[in-house]
Amino acid sequence: MRIFNHNAKPRYIGGALALALLLSACSTTSALELEAGNCLDLPDNAELSAGFELATVQTVACTSEHEAEVYAEKELTGDEFPGTDAIQNIASEFCTTEFKTFVGSEIGTSTLDIYPLMPTAESWDQAGDRTLLCVAISPTPVTNTFENSGL
Repeated sequence: MRIFNHNAKPRYIGGALALALLLSACSTTSALELEAGNCLDLPDNAELSAGFELATVQTVACTSEHEAEVYAEKELTGDEFPGTDAIQNIASEFCTTEFKTFVGSEIGTSTLDIYPLMPTAESWDQAGDRTLLCVAISPTPVTNTFENSGL
């Protein structure tokens, strides 16, 4: 899955979480197994960079310290990979709408950023990956869910 940044002004920058995590209270999870409700612990040196493909992440209980949470998911359809741009357009609309519903505030006034996790052509064709995930990331660690937080 590939990750792209979307913040208050509708823009996408290629981005990724370089997650080589070896944290004790975490569980390594395949990016293909993530689902809404998963909270993610990012390392101090997590770096957002263009075009990075994410294979695994560290999941934690949402009551443990974490910076990210998968807040929505959407199943995409079709046999043929629709292309990164098409999925990005779907992600922009879907993740922004779902953000307000989940967090309880507009992305433009939130301290959180949106990072859609999208299938790549390879994961679409080889793993049957059709899931678009919306991830909210906090600039500082929290010990609760982002749901109805108004952050």
